[in-house]
Amino acid sequence: MNMRDAVRYVSCEKVFGAAVRTGGEKTLHGRKNGDSVLVDLQNNFVAVADGPERNPSASQSFLKRIHGMLGSAKPHAEIGDLSVNDVEKRFHGIIGETNSIVKTVRYTDNTTFTALFFVRHVRKALLLHTGDSMLYHFRIDEDTAEKVSQTNHCFVGRIDRLYQTKLIDYVPDSRFLLATDGFYDLVRDMRNSTSGKMEKELLALLKTTSVDQLPRELIRTYDVKPEMSDDLGIVVLNPDYDDIPNKAYYLL
Repeated sequence: MNMRDAVRYVSCEKVFGAAVRTGGEKTLHGRKNGDSVLVDLQNNFVAVADGPERNPSASQSFLKRIHGMLGSAKPHAEIGDLSVNDVEKRFHGIIGETNSIVKTVRYTDNTTFTALFFVRHVRKALLLHTGDSMLYHFRIDEDTAEKVSQTNHCFVGRIDRLYQTKLIDYVPDSRFLLATDGFYDLVRDMRNSTSGKMEKELLALLKTTSVDQLPRELIRTYDVKPEMSDDLGIVVLNPDYDDIPNKAYYLL
């Protein structure tokens, strides 16, 4: 298999782009990718996870359980009727439900987990995070970039609750990037040069490239040594989209 073919993409115009790319060594030896991406637009939820080498299916299994929790919660249409206070109460409920799942994960099924649950009519989002995957919040009109997640090694399966939860206010020019730690491997040349170059280049790309095309453009431009690459899972999101696509659930 050509290493540049070991990528799966899914996207929705102007709303999101996502990709899962298998690392070079795994591709050469036919081993399974341990990174997974979940995009559930009906529930306004996106997530990435990175499972261990010895159990690469752990990440996808955990995301499936989280998706099952979302499916049994308040439907998207009803959330749209909630006040700001009620939305924040719902966020607290999601944290509790997620922690209940986290407590049951075995050590052998450990995985990172970074997710964003957002409510568009009040423009508030909730970060759910543990491990060394990441969330960035970009403001493309204001030229700002913030790494919201706190990197740690408290993986699901080794803890009984999420390491970090955070309420985020966003605006029409907000863009979110969620990725596993393979993202830093992808953009290593940017990160190893001047301070802040990675954020500046990503902001420039976000201004000229639609979010649905950004993962493809990043991999095309910066994956210069795919044979040395790590697994990668990435989602780039415009949370202020107008309509929910017909197909609203994706798991890579």
